[in-house]
Amino acid sequence: MTGFLLDTNVVSALRNPQKQGSPFEQWLGSQDLRKCYVSALTWMEIEVGALKKLGKC
Repeated sequence: MTGFLLDTNVVSALRNPQKQGSPFEQWLGSQDLRKCYVSALTWMEIEVGALKKLGKC
């Protein structure tokens, strides 16, 4: 199996156009997204961050 394990900051940048710079966009555009993976820890960090924004954590 080959691919990339995306870190939390990469996943966050996907949702925030202000964090997307030309090198990031070029890199992402050259990837097969079916080979990009997200760990359970990254999902947890994103969920906790969202809950904190909502004042529920």
